[in-house]
Amino acid sequence: MYCDSEATLSKVYNSMYNGKSRHMGLRHNYVRQLIENGTISIVYVKSCGNLADLLTKPLTRDLIGSTTRDMGLKPWRISQ
Repeated sequence: MYCDSEATLSKVYNSMYNGKSRHMGLRHNYVRQLIENGTISIVYVKSCGNLADLLTKPLTRDLIGSTTRDMGLKPWRISQ
């Protein structure tokens, strides 16, 4: 898995759960188990290289074009 949040990565790879994020309790334990078993690994990726940003954030036309190409999608054109 790729993640562009350093705060999330530090919480996932920190073996101690401090209880400050209540909604993370069960998820934290489950994700830690998956990492320890080698089922998943979470890798940091810079925001500029995160292809999922197209689906979650408003981007400029240039970024939309480059992201869709990087995803292997057909380039789109806006008729003028």
